[in-house]
Amino acid sequence: MTRMKTLKTGSANLTKDIEAPPRGSSRATDIVYDGRLLDDIHGADQKNYVATIARLRNLPVTVLHPGHESPFDGTRLREITDAYIATRP
Repeated sequence: MTRMKTLKTGSANLTKDIEAPPRGSSRATDIVYDGRLLDDIHGADQKNYVATIARLRNLPVTVLHPGHESPFDGTRLREITDAYIATRP
């Protein structure tokens, strides 16, 4: 049995969980994925979403399983998060 550590976040429009199983594989539900990150939908809290993305960037992830699109590695996670943060005030 794999034990999961759940990191509570308050992302764009509702609270999401990041499940972080051992050995660097994580599941990020709808928080981050390899596509346009949606922070402008109805009810979104962009400031909180930016903080969540910044927090995700620093996780020691080797494989991230997003809720949408294909899994990617920690290098791609940092590319996605850095590009997103660079476009926000």
